[in-house]
Amino acid sequence: MRIYLLTLFSFLSQLGFGQISDFKEVDFQKADSIAYSHDKEDLKNLPILSYKLTSELDRDVEKFRSIFTWVSTNIIYDHDMYKKIQAKERKYVDDSLALNNWKKSMVPIAFEKLEKQRKTTCGGYAYLINELAKMADLECELIIGYSKTPVSNTEFPARVNHTWNAVKLNGKWYLCDATFASGYYDPNIYEYVPEYNEYYFLSDPDLFIMNHYPLDHKWLLTDTKTSLEQFILAPVIYKEAYKHDFKPSQPSTLKVKMQKGISRRFSFITDKAFKDEDITLWIGEKVKRKPALISNGEGRLEFDITFNSKGTYDLHVQVSEDYVASYVVKVKK
Repeated sequence: MRIYLLTLFSFLSQLGFGQISDFKEVDFQKADSIAYSHDKEDLKNLPILSYKLTSELDRDVEKFRSIFTWVSTNIIYDHDMYKKIQAKERKYVDDSLALNNWKKSMVPIAFEKLEKQRKTTCGGYAYLINELAKMADLECELIIGYSKTPVSNTEFPARVNHTWNAVKLNGKWYLCDATFASGYYDPNIYEYVPEYNEYYFLSDPDLFIMNHYPLDHKWLLTDTKTSLEQFILAPVIYKEAYKHDFKPSQPSTLKVKMQKGISRRFSFITDKAFKDEDITLWIGEKVKRKPALISNGEGRLEFDITFNSKGTYDLHVQVSEDYVASYVVKVKK
């Protein structure tokens, strides 16, 4: 373990890692405009598509932005295929050979569906990002691992269920996820809703680790020491947590035990300053509370909460109009 950690530290020290804040001076309007202007392009000739998306841009980060925006806004998440994969994984839970053979048989079908219908699952998004980036002479990698959402990987042990990318820009590695950027799954209508967001473009690794965990730990790209079990048992965050730079700190688990009538402190890491009225707590969907902030500065926000009745409650943290994190609170006598 000691040798592994030293090797990992050496890898990170040599390559470096960063986030979108490294490019504060870059205006991505031109890159996005180029991506949107080619929305009618097909996937039959990827080298030509890559050229059209990047040839008018000078900086590598702008080229990658154009590719990322195009993939995120032109590819539709195939939720039916996702459900089919889940069903097969349950069916072959004790037969990995049969499962792998089935997945291999689906590859040509998946590629045909991607090319003709622009529909795919996470692997297709990451594949396109990887191929288009490399055709533009950008160093890019496919990352396989675990993703965590309100409806997946909230119990340990977990299952490998996601693929995303890392890209090297100006000597540093950056993380991105075109699947998550393309929209979100709405459990109320059982569908994936296309809605582009840029929060998963060159994301802060310390936030990214809260809903992405790679099989190869070198792609954590953070000094934060988090085990797979800690990742799975941690609170759920939403894409808006990236928008508000809002990282749950304590409690460190999704499931929280409390005593009736005894307060518990909740702590978050953030570089932003918030007012009391900016933070709202929702207990379930109907009970609303406005906490008094205990600490709001030096990179930390804290508040206390008390439950006066025993039971199990969903606790959601809202910043302005956005949900950023959720917990399940079990209150005992």
